Amino acid sequence: MGPRKRSTRVRWIILAVVTVVVVAAAVWLVKERPLAQLQQRLALAADSEASQFVTAFIGDLSAKTTASGQLLPQREAHLALGIAGRVKEVYVQVGDEVRAGDVLIQLEASSLERAVRSAEQSLAIQEASLTELRRGASEEEITVAKAQLESAKANLTQTQAGLISAGSALTKARLAREALADADVTVKANLRSAQATLNSAQAKLAALLKGADAETVEQARLNWEQAKNNLWKAQLERDAVYGNPASPGYVREQMKAAVANAEIAVRLAEISYLQAQEGATEEAIAAARATVASAETQVANAQAQVDDLDNQMAQAEAAVAQVEAQVAQAEAGVLQGEAAVAQAEANLAMLLKGPSKEKLAMAEAQVKQAQISLEEAQDNLAKATLKAPFDGIVTAVYVEVGEWASGLAVDLMDSSSLEVVLDVDEIVIGGLAVGQQATITLETWPDEELIGEIVSIAPKATKSASEIVTYQVHLSLDAGGLPVRAGMTTNAELVTASRENVLLVPNRAIIADRQTGKYYVNLVQGNTAVKTEVTIGLRDKNHTEITSGLDEGDQLFIGEVSEKLDFSQGPPPEIRRLRP
Repeated sequence: MGPRKRSTRVRWIILAVVTVVVVAAAVWLVKERPLAQLQQRLALAADSEASQFVTAFIGDLSAKTTASGQLLPQREAHLALGIAGRVKEVYVQVGDEVRAGDVLIQLEASSLERAVRSAEQSLAIQEASLTELRRGASEEEITVAKAQLESAKANLTQTQAGLISAGSALTKARLAREALADADVTVKANLRSAQATLNSAQAKLAALLKGADAETVEQARLNWEQAKNNLWKAQLERDAVYGNPASPGYVREQMKAAVANAEIAVRLAEISYLQAQEGATEEAIAAARATVASAETQVANAQAQVDDLDNQMAQAEAAVAQVEAQVAQAEAGVLQGEAAVAQAEANLAMLLKGPSKEKLAMAEAQVKQAQISLEEAQDNLAKATLKAPFDGIVTAVYVEVGEWASGLAVDLMDSSSLEVVLDVDEIVIGGLAVGQQATITLETWPDEELIGEIVSIAPKATKSASEIVTYQVHLSLDAGGLPVRAGMTTNAELVTASRENVLLVPNRAIIADRQTGKYYVNLVQGNTAVKTEVTIGLRDKNHTEITSGLDEGDQLFIGEVSEKLDFSQGPPPEIRRLRP
């Protein structure tokens, strides 16, 4: 046999031996190794921990999450003054405990108190007026109103009579003034006539002393003619005065005297003319001088009459003005009397008819307005006193006595209403509900576990700078005897989901395949542990809910167990790879 054949034979012998060894090993792996491993682990478990084997059981399960927050008061108030004013008293300081209704700040309120009293008086007046309107008129008031109407009518009648009398007096005064005006014309004419007579007498005397000539005689004749004309004029004026029934007697006497003087002047002028013809004699010169003296006296008398008449005219003007004023006053009195009668008639009619709806409505509106004014004044007075709205602790005071203050004055906190306010991630917020309990710890006392309960969940989310969406969750807190304070940092463990009467296994018994997303357990079957797929549900830090794949009472092994080798489809790949 050659070397090549021997080499091939040896190779086949070695291959056969290897194959037998591999098959034997595979059979041992499939049948003997799992049992040996299980027996070995059972022995180790007996020597170490009994928890290596667990039993699926029925129980309750809760999933929990943790969140951080602060201990904050449910009630906290930033109390502001209702009105501006000077601070009279500050009754509290930071840290003081106050009761609801306690006075904290008092402003000066003297002017506000006066405003309240004034508003109260105005309201009382308006209410009294309204009551009078609603009550209606009494018999006594109606009787008084009727008497007032009769009195007003009587006063009007008297005033009208006074007006008539004043009108008559005014007419008389005006007639007297007109008569004086006529007499003024006459006496001034007499003055002019007397002056002319004097001039004539003086001229005649001068002529007599000078001696008569043709011109002097002619002048004397002309003076005589002029004196005749003056007499005729005086007679006409006298007749005019006598023809006026309203002419005073003294005016008539004056006119009569004026005619007599004019007659004398005519006679003197005639004598002067005759003397001028005859020439001057001692007797004629003496008579001429006497005539001049008489004419001078007449001029003086006439001037006195003019002056006296001017005084009478001034008095007459004053009398007319006075009577006109009386007439105007009487007319005004009549108008007032008529208005008084109209007012009295209206008052009587109103009393008989009663107040109108409009007047009642106006009076009621005035009462309401007065009530509003009083309420505003009382409200302003109340605002001058800042009171505590609830029991609490003063955390800040912003004003001092004597300063002019407005706006924020005191911060108040209700320490009995402290609650935990958490920021909870939106991922777990759906598992929370009002009424769920929570375990709370404080950073100040980390080893003290306190019990709380969810009292509210914010309906709106908040976002942080990192865009993390959270919701504020409010928890009540039973602090026990701990002296908790507002602002303390808190941590809470919250139940996000729960299951009752479900199949549970320890978390350590679950084997997760991250690539396939499946879950397995080592199910004990006889003397072996078989890797079995299961479906899980809720889990907490200790247990996992099994929804399918196990039954209550199934035994599970926690640890590594090799899988069985399956030769039903021929040698496994590991053996096939060993072929030459």
